[in-house]
Amino acid sequence: MNEHLEKFNESIMFDRGVERFDRRLQKAEEKKLPTSIDMALKREVFEPSLVALELAANTIPKYRTEEQWQKDVKEIGVANCVSTAYDVLLHKDPKEPLVFIKAANIIGKYALSLKLDINSIVEKDDMNRVLTLGTQIVFAICSIPKSLFKVTEPEQQGIHMTERTVEFTEYALERREDIYEYQRFSSPMFSPMVVTPRSILEGSYYDERLASRVSLSTAKNKFQIAKIRESAVLGAKWLKAVDAIQSVGLKVNTDMIPIIQQAYTMNHLTVDAETGAKTRPFSKLPPSRFPADLKRSEVNGFKSLQGTFLGEFNEARDYAKEEVIYLPAFVDFRGRVYAVPKLNHQSVDWMKSLWLFSEGKPIDTPEAAKWLKIHLANCGDFGKISKAPFDDRVKWVDDNHDRIMSYAEDPFADMEWMTEASEPFCFTAACMEYRKWMTQGDSYVCHLPIAVDG
Repeated sequence: MNEHLEKFNESIMFDRGVERFDRRLQKAEEKKLPTSIDMALKREVFEPSLVALELAANTIPKYRTEEQWQKDVKEIGVANCVSTAYDVLLHKDPKEPLVFIKAANIIGKYALSLKLDINSIVEKDDMNRVLTLGTQIVFAICSIPKSLFKVTEPEQQGIHMTERTVEFTEYALERREDIYEYQRFSSPMFSPMVVTPRSILEGSYYDERLASRVSLSTAKNKFQIAKIRESAVLGAKWLKAVDAIQSVGLKVNTDMIPIIQQAYTMNHLTVDAETGAKTRPFSKLPPSRFPADLKRSEVNGFKSLQGTFLGEFNEARDYAKEEVIYLPAFVDFRGRVYAVPKLNHQSVDWMKSLWLFSEGKPIDTPEAAKWLKIHLANCGDFGKISKAPFDDRVKWVDDNHDRIMSYAEDPFADMEWMTEASEPFCFTAACMEYRKWMTQGDSYVCHLPIAVDG
């Protein structure tokens, strides 16, 4: 049953990634912002465009002197000129030609503004200087092999002449479509798994569309990437270790779901009338409400935080019904192990507090009890107790036993602790685990992960 559910979940991960890409692309286009497709096209042609413009700027016919636009290119910088041109031209509607003189004027003006105060360009000679600079930049980027743009010459249409225009080439339109298809299928929304992952060498997931998008490591150097894969193929110990880590069964701490929900609900942002200081009870959660008179940029920022939080929190609630879940892993260039899904135990405090081992262990030895107490003290870190010797941390828990027991029963009745703890939600989860142990005694089976600094 779980295998079928996993395959269904993975198909959803893939589809959600496609939908997210299309939403982001549409939003960027509506706001006339650079899209990932624009940036990919720009990267492909940037180097040959540099060469073409640099050659043009340094080519001075015999018996002639260097022209002003050539001086401008050298002073502004070839890379700046090329970048400006593509930023302007790639934002145009691919289906609509752009009047050449308008495009050249915009490009020349933007490029020259990197060198001069653009408001001072008002004289006829200055306007000609702008247009000439833009014209030469456009001609240069249109001259390269596999150019993205072409200049169309005027044509006679009845008694009128059409205007010279700048248009996407057929090659550019085809590449644009290819990049779109590649990118929209390249970023699945990875989620936890409900069956034991495959080896990280195979991409962990069972759907090859997902597995092929999981990198073995984040190393960027080609030699390093090759060495990492070679050692993995040969069965290196690190590969076996990472496979073992991602095969550890986990589950969602359902006791923390209502705690986080209530904390978010009451997390209203307030603004001090005198100082303008903005505060909310839980600084590590986004505000659920905020004043209507905030700046638009602040409102947009808070709404973005809300959307991210609610998406991840709702996903956690969906997985709370599973008895066992797994987090596929990868390694960074240093060999550190990280989880692939965004919902993981290495993230922010509220998300870390949601995780338990699916298989628990009894707290039946003094050593086991000691480490639970150390973890609890570390999460609260009141009075910087996490920097004290281990025995002092254990003593802090013993000294605060009664308050911990009361806090675990109703965290919101002790807002001082809940809002001032270093990691309020992990601290709450630890207190709740401590209370269960104290209540049930040595027979209690603990599932709480204990954080240890390696």
